[in-house]
Order: sequence, then structure tokens, then C-alpha cells
Amino acid sequence: MATIQTVEKPLKIGKTDTYNFEVSSEWLGVETLSTALITVDNAKVILNSQSIVDNVVFMSLTGVSEGDTIIHIDYTTATRTDCDAFVLVLEAC
Repeated sequence: MATIQTVEKPLKIGKTDTYNFEVSSEWLGVETLSTALITVDNAKVILNSQSIVDNVVFMSLTGVSEGDTIIHIDYTTATRTDCDAFVLVLEAC
């Protein structure tokens, strides 16, 4: 099982920040991202919005409670699907 990477920038409780996830250009090949579904633990973090720009998934998140949480991303192209995840650390201000 692969190790899930932890994002270097923690999110403060009660604060909002933007994070991004870049899909591997090797995996994409000549295709582009069509959709991205972001799943979060609502007890830890709120997903405010998301967008895809140049095959990068951007998300606005607000911290709810301290601790680590996994942000899960399912994404698709016209012909394929895949998923990935990263750990986000939530801490008090």
C-alpha cells in the first residue's frame, strides 16, 4: 500500500484556505480532466468550493476541528478514472 502524502501547509481551525492537487501528466497523457469529486470528513473540514484549471484540482477548505484528515479525490477524463488522497493537518490558531 502506498504512503499518503501529508500537505506541508496545515489548515487552522475556523480559517479558510485554498489547496490544489495536480494530476500526473504521465497518467493524463493527451487527455484532460473532465471531473473531480472531492470527499472530506465534515467533522474535520468543510469543502467550500472546487474547480479544475489546466488539469489541476483546486479546493477551498475551512478547518472545523483539530487533528489529521484525509482528503480523497476521484477524477475522470473522457475515457478513464482514477483516485488519490492526501493528509491535511488541522490545528488551532
